[in-house]
Amino acid sequence: MAGAPIVYPYDPPSRPSRSPDGLPLVDLYSGLGHEPTPLPKHLTRVLYIPEHDAPGFPVYESTREFQRVIYESPFGRGEFMPPPLMGSRLFNIRTSMINRPSGNGRDNVQYLVVPDTVPGDDGHRSVNVRKRDPHNICPDINVKLPLPDHSFSLTIGCDKGSTDTVLVRAFFPLPDAHSYKTTIFFPYFAFSSRSGYERYQWEVHPIQDGPMRYTLMSNKGTSEDTSRRQEGDIRAIYYHVGCGGSVFQPHSEGILLLPETSVDGPELEEEVVVASLIGVLMRVRSMRYVEKSKGTSPKQRDKPLFKRLFR
Repeated sequence: MAGAPIVYPYDPPSRPSRSPDGLPLVDLYSGLGHEPTPLPKHLTRVLYIPEHDAPGFPVYESTREFQRVIYESPFGRGEFMPPPLMGSRLFNIRTSMINRPSGNGRDNVQYLVVPDTVPGDDGHRSVNVRKRDPHNICPDINVKLPLPDHSFSLTIGCDKGSTDTVLVRAFFPLPDAHSYKTTIFFPYFAFSSRSGYERYQWEVHPIQDGPMRYTLMSNKGTSEDTSRRQEGDIRAIYYHVGCGGSVFQPHSEGILLLPETSVDGPELEEEVVVASLIGVLMRVRSMRYVEKSKGTSPKQRDKPLFKRLFR
């Protein structure tokens, strides 16, 4: 059956997408935030996304392991500690100590991320995000990354062979960070629920939260003041735990914090959150650095690095 019409996201706040001033206070090496925050109490489920630079990997259940490194004393004896603040040095140290799955088949795999072997009819490459569901009631979600821009789409399987398509739109409310040789972008990614009633966006706040975190927010209003976000509006958090002090690396590795039961009722399924994050990570890797050179026009600078599309 023909796919349903694309659900377009709302128009993000209109801010300058670029600034010559850059972000001089972003620390891309330590990964620390200027305003560390407590762990949201409603995000108690944790998935681990293993290190990768291309699609083709499992996503693991890692709630118990996360609780061990965050709450239990490293000296043993059953002692517990207050959890560190997200964005702090202690939080980064503890999350780096998470035991990685062995890959011997005994680990609790929740999702499989599988690349399409050949491009589609339109030439676009894509990946499929598949939940390990014994009842086989969860749909596969195809993440398609069109080459011309930084946006991507999610094609969600429905009953009777039909599909819904959700456009995830990239925009740039923050100025770039400039170094001597490179420019680093900080994209946001906005989309609507399949019904069109709810709005969401993956946000990065490299100064306040630090550059190791992306936060999925429910954006029910149109306020441009993201500093007023409430804990209850947070739907998920991705936190980088691999090498390097930021999400903006040639590889991805991290943990995804989710609610235990439902992300946002029928408006936002967990599978959509996971699939949208996979698309975000692929996009961030493809645009993470742009080499500076004399005579480079803004249009040339904004083009994604095709060779890094799946890295």
